[in-house]
Amino acid sequence: MKKFRRQGRLIRKQQLQPISKGEFGVIGVDSAKNTAWTERHFNSLGDAKAYVDKLPISRIDYYVHSNNNRVEYTRKGKANG
Repeated sequence: MKKFRRQGRLIRKQQLQPISKGEFGVIGVDSAKNTAWTERHFNSLGDAKAYVDKLPISRIDYYVHSNNNRVEYTRKGKANG
């Protein structure tokens, strides 16, 4: 049986797919009560960031994440509320 030697080839990474519309979620986290919830979903990152920035300052931390669960934007709440 003849042995074959494989030639080295570069591993091609798959290109990331563009984020489709409606794939940005706003999550609220209340560390004092140990709870988390999904606030809303948005079509664009800009809309989600604008929504979070308009919310009143409280002890709630807000995170905007994309469809691959990557946090794109964060706004931390006050420690005292």
